[in-house]
Amino acid sequence: MILYKYFTHKGNIRIENQDYYGHLELGESNLFIVCDGMGGAQGGATASRLCVDVMKESFQVTDDRIYDIKYSIKCGNTAVYEKAGSSPDYFGMGTTVCAVYLDNDEYFSCWVGDSRIYHLKGQEILWRSRDHSQLNHFLDQGMSPDEAQRMAKPNMIMRAVGTKSNVDVDGYGSVLGMGEKLLISSDGLHGFLAEEEIVDTIASNGIDVAGEKLMSRVLSSEINAPDNVTFCIIEKV
Repeated sequence: MILYKYFTHKGNIRIENQDYYGHLELGESNLFIVCDGMGGAQGGATASRLCVDVMKESFQVTDDRIYDIKYSIKCGNTAVYEKAGSSPDYFGMGTTVCAVYLDNDEYFSCWVGDSRIYHLKGQEILWRSRDHSQLNHFLDQGMSPDEAQRMAKPNMIMRAVGTKSNVDVDGYGSVLGMGEKLLISSDGLHGFLAEEEIVDTIASNGIDVAGEKLMSRVLSSEINAPDNVTFCIIEKV
């Protein structure tokens, strides 16, 4: 059995919430999606919603779960890319995406951009997705950490859904043990709260209380939630 809950807020600065999330039940299996839209007055919200909707419509289960998720993301990419070319209002829009398909004890995950997926066991991070950030791009090209940190633009990502006609999607799968949790989040959460605080809060509380505490913390006057915030906590019980 799994427990899960989504949390979302536009934050304290942004006019609208351009994040969007979706969920698809397939028998006893579940698909979880979190997107963080970007671009223009209308573009970000349109891109994230369109990506989620098309992913849910196009998702099909085969023997290769990673392929299934990647296929649905690529369908979302095509839809967002075509929509972006249909009107100046949508020019340059795109979205990050994180998706997790949970099937009994196994989970399969895919992502594009800097929204993240965490696999947590108590206060231990068993795995986290790797951001498609400019910082990581520079590190992959051989820059030293200091040089890459100095050269990279904050929040600059090298991949996004809908900005090009095709998109590369990373994937990973593992087993979710009893009592272990998954966190799927836009960077409005992990970009402003320390990773240790996020993990400690989730480890020390049930998913409802943990989510409320994390959202209250990021909306507090100390952090002031400068970005939209969306996340989902999933627990195997």
